[in-house]
Amino acid sequence: MITHFSWNWDEKKWEVTRKRGELRWVLLNGVLLYGGALFLFNLLFDIADHKQVWPSAVFSAVWWILVGAFVGDWNWNSNERRFLRDRARRAVASDR
Repeated sequence: MITHFSWNWDEKKWEVTRKRGELRWVLLNGVLLYGGALFLFNLLFDIADHKQVWPSAVFSAVWWILVGAFVGDWNWNSNERRFLRDRARRAVASDR
């Protein structure tokens, strides 16, 4: 059973990232990168389908900002739990 999956988890890198703060992480990684990319993708599809872009774009921008904030917060909390769990495991291992 797979209980741990990671592409490139770097605990030291996360320690530096967490010092910068959750708000910065959520805004950059969630809202800008995730939400912004999906907004642009959605906008390109609207343009390609020759839809009326601007009313849809306003709704889409608000929607993807909210989704990006949710995803960024989810990822932050997931990484934070993992960081704290790994640190606790290391502390227990060093006590033995």
